[in-house]
Amino acid sequence: MSTIVKTENGLKIHLIQERKFKTVRIVVRFREALSKSSLAERTLLSSMFEVSSARFANSTEFETALAMNFGTRFSSGVSNKGLQHFLTLAMNVVEPRFVGENTLKTAVDFLQAVIFQPKVENESFDEAIFSIEKTNLLHYFDTLLDDNAFLAAKGLYELFYEKEELRLSNMGSKDLIEKINATELYNYYQKMMTTNVIDIFVLGNVSEAEVKELFVSWIFENKTDLTEIFYSQDLKDFEAKVLEKEALQSQLALAWHLPVRYGDEDYMALQVFNALYGSQPNSKLFSIVREKESLAYGISSFFDSFTGQFRVSAGVDPEDYARARELTLKLFEDMKAGKFSDEDIAQSKALLRNAFLASQDSVANMIEEAFIDQILPERKISHDIWLSELEKVTKEDIQKVASRLTLQSEYQLKGYFQPEEDLEEAEHD
Repeated sequence: MSTIVKTENGLKIHLIQERKFKTVRIVVRFREALSKSSLAERTLLSSMFEVSSARFANSTEFETALAMNFGTRFSSGVSNKGLQHFLTLAMNVVEPRFVGENTLKTAVDFLQAVIFQPKVENESFDEAIFSIEKTNLLHYFDTLLDDNAFLAAKGLYELFYEKEELRLSNMGSKDLIEKINATELYNYYQKMMTTNVIDIFVLGNVSEAEVKELFVSWIFENKTDLTEIFYSQDLKDFEAKVLEKEALQSQLALAWHLPVRYGDEDYMALQVFNALYGSQPNSKLFSIVREKESLAYGISSFFDSFTGQFRVSAGVDPEDYARARELTLKLFEDMKAGKFSDEDIAQSKALLRNAFLASQDSVANMIEEAFIDQILPERKISHDIWLSELEKVTKEDIQKVASRLTLQSEYQLKGYFQPEEDLEEAEHD
């Protein structure tokens, strides 16, 4: 359970006191409404945070500072949950009592330097560092063109979502990155520091008094908290699209309209349905489409209860696409018709239970639970309730959830192979 620690300088810090780890995790999250206009800036700013600060002359000094603090690990990244976009900085530092030094203070001071003291000259980010990070990001977007699973997912999102921001990667796009210069990025940084909601999490064997002392010099302006996080859209007509691309595999991507939100009455039934249909090793998609019929290299189902989407993704041989699609949809109809056994349900529940209990040893998961409890207190699902509600799910509940899903979108990345002799002929032509 997390405790809100209020500091004299106005911060609200989420303290999760836990003695079973030998490290302490510190997370600082900048949170704002999802907006196309800032996705690329936040992605590039995240990269800048990860390599530089005015306190360090170069990247070597930056990395050395981390290594000297007993190998402290630091990372920065972007993500979104529903209608909110996150820029998150995270550190894992060894607990002071194991090394006899105040590793926590050193880590928080490092974070403060990264966040509050960027490397700036003439109201602009350091041009050399900015140029390197921008180039690296552009190269990364280029590599995604060879990731067929990513392309299929992106194509599916473009078909499924009506909101433009959800059609994009949470990193923005190459076109958006290309348009940014160092001065514009610094201007956005200043705006983010004064407008974003700031979430700070500390997880480990740390007291409230220690937390207050660690962050005594951090000053952020008070912000109005973001409350809107769930996205929903009306049902629309089914839409399909095919992209032909030279590739050894084809990609099958299907999306259903999902009217079940996190914490709803049907939420636990959705968990079991997803496990039984496609997310677990005993699932119908895995055991039948992949194992029994050998129609897919990999196939899984997923759901996002914050944006209202349930989806299936699979990699298949081009000649097997039609059969794999047909069987995937047939198995979905079988779920609606209740063509699964009590033993299937029991096994799926056991796997979900084991996964849930294992997640309680995940530092990242514990912090996300604290975050959800903060922004959606009325939908809080305690550990005991999660486990008890899981056991209550019936066959009829699973069928009910399946019947509430409506197929909306299909994206096929159709792979083909061009023999070398055909390539030679094309070159001569």
